[in-house]
Amino acid sequence: MSQVKISQGRGRTDARPSRVADMFVNTIPENARSDPKYSFTGTFGEPINVVSNSAMMQSNLQIPVYQYMVEFNPPLDIKKVRRGIVYDKFKDELGSHFIFDGTTLFSPNRIDDKTVMVDHTYQDSTTKHSVFIKMTGKVFLNSLEFNRVLNLLINKSLRKLDYVEIGRSHYDMKQPIKLQNHPLQFLKGYSTSAIDCDAGVCLTTDVSFRLVHTSNILNKIFDLKNNLSRRRLNPNDLRTEYRKEVADMLVGAIISTSYNDKHYKISSISFDESPKSTFEARGKEISYIQYYKQHYNVDIKDHDQILLVHEPNARERRSGLRSSIKLVPELCLLTGMTDAIRRDMGLMRDLDQYTKEGPGPRVRGIQDLFRKLKSNPEIVKEWNYWGLQVPNDLLNIKARRLPAVTVSFNPDAKSAPFQYNRDKCDWGAMFRGQPLKETVALNDFLYIYSSRDAQNANEFYKHLVNVGRPLGIQFGNCQKLELQQAYAKNILQEINNNITPRTNMVFVILPDQNSARYVAIKNRLCVENRPIPSQCVTSRVISRPKGIQSVATKVMLQVNVKLGGDIWYIDFPKRTQKMMVCGIDSYHDTSSPKRSVCGFVASLNYTFSRYHSRVCFQTHGQEIADGLYTCFDRALEEYAKVNREYPESVVVFRDGVGDGMLNLVKTVEVAALNRVIEEKARKIELAVVVVNKRINQRFFISENNRLENPKPGTVVDNTVTRQMLRLGFFLVPQCTRQGTVTPTYYNIVHNTTFLDPDKFQSLAFKLCHLYYNWPGTIRVPAPCQYAHKIAFLVGQYLHAIPRDELANNLYYL
Repeated sequence: MSQVKISQGRGRTDARPSRVADMFVNTIPENARSDPKYSFTGTFGEPINVVSNSAMMQSNLQIPVYQYMVEFNPPLDIKKVRRGIVYDKFKDELGSHFIFDGTTLFSPNRIDDKTVMVDHTYQDSTTKHSVFIKMTGKVFLNSLEFNRVLNLLINKSLRKLDYVEIGRSHYDMKQPIKLQNHPLQFLKGYSTSAIDCDAGVCLTTDVSFRLVHTSNILNKIFDLKNNLSRRRLNPNDLRTEYRKEVADMLVGAIISTSYNDKHYKISSISFDESPKSTFEARGKEISYIQYYKQHYNVDIKDHDQILLVHEPNARERRSGLRSSIKLVPELCLLTGMTDAIRRDMGLMRDLDQYTKEGPGPRVRGIQDLFRKLKSNPEIVKEWNYWGLQVPNDLLNIKARRLPAVTVSFNPDAKSAPFQYNRDKCDWGAMFRGQPLKETVALNDFLYIYSSRDAQNANEFYKHLVNVGRPLGIQFGNCQKLELQQAYAKNILQEINNNITPRTNMVFVILPDQNSARYVAIKNRLCVENRPIPSQCVTSRVISRPKGIQSVATKVMLQVNVKLGGDIWYIDFPKRTQKMMVCGIDSYHDTSSPKRSVCGFVASLNYTFSRYHSRVCFQTHGQEIADGLYTCFDRALEEYAKVNREYPESVVVFRDGVGDGMLNLVKTVEVAALNRVIEEKARKIELAVVVVNKRINQRFFISENNRLENPKPGTVVDNTVTRQMLRLGFFLVPQCTRQGTVTPTYYNIVHNTTFLDPDKFQSLAFKLCHLYYNWPGTIRVPAPCQYAHKIAFLVGQYLHAIPRDELANNLYYL
């Protein structure tokens, strides 16, 4: 028997780095645990009790678990077949309750390394495979890697209940819920995760929904073609726009195959291939038409359709899948939301009735899953084998509710500060006739519209003036430009012919939602010479008399912010007056599959209402550091220019990263920020906080014998947090009128500032009130949302770095 290194502590011992360990990066300072002044939890706020969607999952298994690597040669792509072969060949030695994910196997039983030969028959072809199993280490109870064992056990149990895994959730495919009057149905299921928390290993369970289209993807492509044909584009533009819109609709989407109910994420579109194209299968060339007929008895009707491409992800490559998979649109169904669905308000209302479950139904759904697990003798036996019991009760946790935040408008006017209604978290109605904190006059601006929309455009302009003047916005020279044809080239020509050095805003009433026109306008006014803030509104929005006053108010508020004005403000402690807050977020650049855009914003004033905004492109880790270094350096210089001194402290809120990237943030991004501070030769304190909003954790409060959503300002920093590894807390910053509110998790990965947990929590909550595109609270601090907005604008439309002249305005709202 070959020598195997045995783990003496926590986790795995094989050479491949542990993905589990990456999620448990320790960010607590080394001397913190021995320092009695170092606090891990806060005390500020009203104590309350909440119910979570987590339950204890402790194992009393007394023996170690052996971990094995399993390899198939030649590789066998079908995971279900691999599981069946391993179960058949090794169940006598490993026991029937071993756990196998396709490449890694866990069992309390110890066997020697060995190779066995198996015959795999598929259709009329038989292939010999060697199956090699080798022990790679031990996994002990309460180790990080044991969490992986528990998660695999849960997934195995859900498969026994006939749930199908799609992404990171499991769904009931046998009972789809059909939407009346819509070609859609959705699946109901669960997302689960077992992870080490302060209370021990917790099983977090949430109800999940997945939308499935009943019309195949080929029909959707035909619909898209028909819509494009009505726009009368020339052949070259038609071909370009067709490929762009197909890619926008499908790349990144999860599709379901009708012939075997498998799910794939679309990586790209092969426009130059069709079902008539051939590929090599078992040493022979075969067309896709022949392949699907022979293997699935499916006749492909359209032989000229394009093909969809799925590239194997890291998990699939570890399971043995090496080559890309080509899929036929005619045989695929789209899953998930699309932009067309989001724009259909009637459909969204129908969906919300089913998918936005309130706290009561959501908890009952979780308890129903526990009952299903308990009622299956095979599952109960397997859990007992691993020293586990199916949970009974959800955790009750001590929480706190932070005080309500006071919002103010204009300190010089007679507008008194007020506290908003926590059941609504919306102060939009307060703007009617309310002078704003600081306004910027529309000295000279263009107002462009088509002849078709002339009447609505002129009426809307009157509404803009009527709502703008009471807000304190002064109107100067308005140059109205009516176009016979509102093509992109015509709009750009009018802009170039009429802008002057005094022009400070360009309004455009767009005849439709044509993205090419919008891209052309934004590129001209953001990237090219003489950049100017702009405001685009579609004619559909201004054509409906109902609510037009509200639309005009929102537009004027947005215009004032884009020009550099303030709308409202809140009070911050005196010690934060020399603090800079920053936001970082990333967005995939749709023009380049290997490039993403990093948005960076930094506050310039003590009320955190003015920001310096930049972007950088990144393709790998070093460019993240280089781009971040430049953005932070320029932001500090701009702060010093405005305030005549550098900030005393900087708090960076980093959005767009998961637990698996914490080590990258800690070792690369924090190092880049510290390098800038060191080169300034100034004493600037730094804190970096990772903001994670894609979480399964939920909290509920019991009121009048029923479960309700917690109020905004609810903080949880114990029991289901991981204070043994890093300082962190959950915050519920906003309310929801339908469904269940989702908290945001804050992970403090670096801190040399004066901020303690109470101050971090209060700062984060207050910053959620300062996003000027929404008169209410949002899920993340305003700097994060601003960083997302500029990264989205550049990654989705501009694909180039905006001009520096706009950097101190929120022109991207």
